[in-house]
Order: sequence, then C-alpha cells, then structure tokens
Amino acid sequence: MSSILSKETLNDFITPNQVCINPIKNTYEKKADDEVIEVGKEDDVPTKVNITLQDCLACSGCVTTSEELVLEQHSYEKFFNNYKDTLSANDDLSLVISISPTCRISLLNYLKFDNLNAVDEWLLQSFKTLFKKKYESNQLFITSTQVGKELSNIELNKQMMTSSCQKKSEVGPKFTVVCPGVVLYIEKQHNSLTSNFIKIKPEMSMLGNLLKKNIFINKNIYHLSIMPCFDKKLESSKNGDDEVDVDCVLTPKEIINMFIDNSIDLKEPLDHLDEGDKMNLMNVYRNEDLANLAWMIDDVEIEAKNTSGGYAYRYIKEYKMHLQREHPSMRLEIQVENGKNNDMKFYKLLDLKRDGGMVASSCELYGFKNLQNLIRKLDKGNGMKQRTNLLMNHRKKRMVERREGLEPKDCDFIELMACPGGCMNGGGLLLPDEETSSNSKKRAESLIKLNEIYLREFSQKSISDLNEIGIGKQPSEYIKHTLNTLQSKEMNFLYKVERREQEEKSIDSSTAIFESW
Repeated sequence: MSSILSKETLNDFITPNQVCINPIKNTYEKKADDEVIEVGKEDDVPTKVNITLQDCLACSGCVTTSEELVLEQHSYEKFFNNYKDTLSANDDLSLVISISPTCRISLLNYLKFDNLNAVDEWLLQSFKTLFKKKYESNQLFITSTQVGKELSNIELNKQMMTSSCQKKSEVGPKFTVVCPGVVLYIEKQHNSLTSNFIKIKPEMSMLGNLLKKNIFINKNIYHLSIMPCFDKKLESSKNGDDEVDVDCVLTPKEIINMFIDNSIDLKEPLDHLDEGDKMNLMNVYRNEDLANLAWMIDDVEIEAKNTSGGYAYRYIKEYKMHLQREHPSMRLEIQVENGKNNDMKFYKLLDLKRDGGMVASSCELYGFKNLQNLIRKLDKGNGMKQRTNLLMNHRKKRMVERREGLEPKDCDFIELMACPGGCMNGGGLLLPDEETSSNSKKRAESLIKLNEIYLREFSQKSISDLNEIGIGKQPSEYIKHTLNTLQSKEMNFLYKVERREQEEKSIDSSTAIFESW
C-alpha cells in the first residue's frame, strides 16, 4: 500500500457499488418575477459526477477507498477465479506472464535454489502445470520485464537528449515515473511538481504496450505481471481509458500463496524442460535470441551496481556518448560520488579539457525522507520565499561555498524511488522470516545480501548465456537493435501523470477534475 495513507483516511465507507460524488457548483436559473412560487418543493438534486479510477488515484480525498478497490481487483484469488471461470475457456486468448528481475532474485533467496537458472526453470514448469490448458493450446508465454525496461530507457533518454529537457527546469530536475509510490505522492501532495516528470511508461506498462500493440496485434491477450511492490497494482490502472497494458499485477508473496493453494511444489525441479518446451514458453517475441536475452539484465546496470534499473547512470552514459558523437574532440569522464547517506548517489559528466568542469549530472535518490527533503528544497526555490536578514544570508552563502559535492536539486535528472534501497526493498518481495520483516537491522542486512545476489547472478548469467547464444554483443546493444525493428507506430510510450487545477475550489459537473498530460 502506498506510504501516503494516513489515519484520517481509514474511516471511509464507500463500497465498490457506490459512486463517488465530487463537489460541484449548483447552478440555478433565475426565475421570472411573474413565475408561480411553489411551496414545499425541494431543490433539484445536483447531477452526479462520475469519477474515474484515475481521478481517484490522483485525488487527495478518499485515498484508502480507491487504492483498496484496485488492490481487491489485483489479488491472486480474483485472478485465479477469473482464469478458471473465463480465461481458460477462451480459446482465442493468450496468457502472457512477465516477471521483474528483482522478483526472480527474491524467489531465489526465499526458496534457497542453487542459482537463477534453477529458479527460472522452476517458474516455467510451475506455470506450465498451473495453466496446463493454455500451454497445450500454445497460448502460454512467460518472459522477464527487462525488454520493457530497455524500451523505457530508450524513450526516456530520447526525451532527455532534447534541447527542452537539457535546459534546467524552472522548478528543478527531471524525475523518472518508474516508482508509483513517488508518482502518487507528488500527484496528491505536491502537484505543481508533476511537470518535472519524464512521462515515459515504466517497464511493466511498456512491455504490455509492446505485446498488445505489436507482438499480439489484433489478437486477444491477458497480461499478468509479477512485480516487487503493491503500488505497482495502482500503476497498472493509470493508462488511458481505451487501453490496458497490464490486466493484473501480483507480487512474489501472492504467487507463492497461489502455488501453495494449487499444490505446486516449491522445490527445485528434478526433471528439466527440454529445449523445445522451454523455447515455446519463452518465445513471446517470435525471436529466439531476444527471448533468451530478455531473461538477462542490462550490462549497464551491472556496471552501475544498481538493482532498480540504473536510470540515472544510463542517462549520464548515454549523454556522454551523444556528446562524443557530436564533438569527437571532447574528453569526457564520468565521476561517481556518494551522497549524504546510502540512498543517495551522484553521477557527474566532466569535461577534462575545461579543468574538469561539469557538463551534466544525475542522481539516484531513494527513500521517503530523501524524497521529502528534495521536495522541500524545490518548493523553497519555487516562489515560497521566507524573510531572512542579512546575517542569515551571509551565513548561508558561506555554508554553500564550503559545501563539497552536489545537491539532488541541482542535478539534471533524478532516479526517484520511495523505498529505501530501491526496488529490491519492495513490500511484495519475500523475506526469509517474519523477524527480518520487523527488525530494521536484519532487514538492512537482508537488503545488502539481496543486492549482492542480484549482481552476482545476473553477471554470471549474462556471460554464460551470451557465450551460448554466440551473439557477440552485450544484452543492451542487441535488445536495442532488435527493438528498433519491433516498435510499432501504434505504440503509446506516454505514462499518464495527473495535474490538478490548483485554483479551482469547485467544478461544474461536466468539467474533469484533473488536466491530463
């Protein structure tokens, strides 16, 4: 559940069959002087305003209700009952299951399998058993969300390379929209900062759009995605009214419960899938090399030692290559600098020909405290002036001069995550025991261990799989090249971020609450 919830929002009693009534302006026509006055007649009842789910999620009102309704629809019980009642009987519908790299590592650690390949094979066999009818009709596919992440990064960096994005925003740096906790918090509490978002769909939605608008074009497809946190369920509801990129989102905790309820063995399989069966399940892209590479992660993420997508480092690296193509004589270097805590890291692009002058900068900024500090500083520099005397100004100037390093607000681009430690600390991931969940020290130790496993396993997987495939390229290079041939003009890359009209206190019944970007 999102961290923006508060005690005051718990006592709302709206049930799914009720309609939210938004405050509206009551407009009364002025009656003519000679009109007969009717005594005892009540005023006309105001027209109901139908509020969409997207409006609810971006509203600062009954937060609990709207989020709870989405979570109810995205439960494993609802999904599996829907599968048994409807999906399995639909012979024209394909079931595609995508899973994020962090979820695979969480399952590896929880189930104590030997390596990532063993977990992946167990997943394939388990889903094959659970959805046997779809498998037998060649309508079951399982893949990683990595291809969606690559596509998101390609489009994100395209936007960041434009002249409009390279000029510093009036209210600060650009943000990613990959963390729904961050997006929902800023939409509700600091709506003026929504213009800072680079509104490119996150990996889960981007992959769903690729599947539905290209791979399975003109075909029925149900996309189930396994993601590390419960807020991802809310993210899946933020598409346009005419498109659904992800039909259901479950977490590893729910997947394990679903397997237990359906008597799926949680032990490493003794019998291996033959290569033909394996490829039939994995090859959702109709491209065997891409189907294999989708289960790796980008080599740039390993280089950055990042388990949340490496968006900040990718931007700096991409910008460096962009400048070197435009200006071959430039001598550029990327410098990594740790911030004030473990959830803050800076990437600087330096021009060595200009005494190491900074050309561009980005930042990884994780955790709610860091997010609040950033917003406080951005708001302060965005018209919220405070009275200060000359002495205070002088002291502040001296402190700034003595301070070394960057502040997040001074960067060009920020990879924002609501969870401390990023996606590997998602609330839907599996922990070894209950004590780890409640003990902050043990949870921190578990997070360090998971990060180490993530980088180790994916480093080994990339090297071994690349040698086996014999592509001769890094995963990111090959995936980018292949995606250029897969992308469709019909695809929609934009993520819907809600901007609320700040000055309106009430609205007409025919007027939308939020302005869609």
